[in-house]
Amino acid sequence: MKTERITHNPPPITPIRGKILGRLELFFVRDRKAAGGHRRLVARFAMPGDRRDVEIFAPAVDAAWRSASRVAKRERNRQRREELGNERAEKIQKRLEAEDRRKRAAEYRPDLNLTIKREWLDEIVFRGKAEEYRAPSCKQVARLWNELASIPKELRMKRTVVAVLRAGYTMDAYAAAVVVEGVRVGTISHHPEWGEPNGPHYAIAIGSVVGYGRYSDVKDKLGRALFLEGSDHA
Repeated sequence: MKTERITHNPPPITPIRGKILGRLELFFVRDRKAAGGHRRLVARFAMPGDRRDVEIFAPAVDAAWRSASRVAKRERNRQRREELGNERAEKIQKRLEAEDRRKRAAEYRPDLNLTIKREWLDEIVFRGKAEEYRAPSCKQVARLWNELASIPKELRMKRTVVAVLRAGYTMDAYAAAVVVEGVRVGTISHHPEWGEPNGPHYAIAIGSVVGYGRYSDVKDKLGRALFLEGSDHA
């Protein structure tokens, strides 16, 4: 018996010659109730005055269907594995980025970290003291003064300078994080009520208060505002 090979390019459709006497329809049926979901080929005869379903035993077609189903299942499983792998990789990437931001927040150092008497700290936070003063020998303020002097004015206005003023050296000491609006060099005491000395000194102009409380809490809040919450502070 000669077996015809199924080709990818079927022959062209030719017109039907003669009278059509009936119709034959073929269906692939999957019986979900059968073990393993048995698949079979069913033919439906639609003859004049007669309509019935007849099962056709076609092992070659059934085997081809099973093979195609296995291939489709493997492809679905492969796609699912890729999706799970991408989701897992995305979660790992997000976790690494969050850990990096937490480390940066913990290691953040403000532009100025100065100790101050508690009475002057309360004056700044609660009673509107707008300047803090340091001697010319203060290296932190001198460095900031030189840095700001070397930046063009238009860039200097975009740069946010943050200072932490702490009333003590322990992590439990009260502190305040403030925005520094500028640093000037003075020689005369214009505000003795704020403790401005006579003679050469740096005057630190204080703007808004970012946070107030224990030093450890203020530092953590400031770091989170900069690196975890996406603040635009420099």
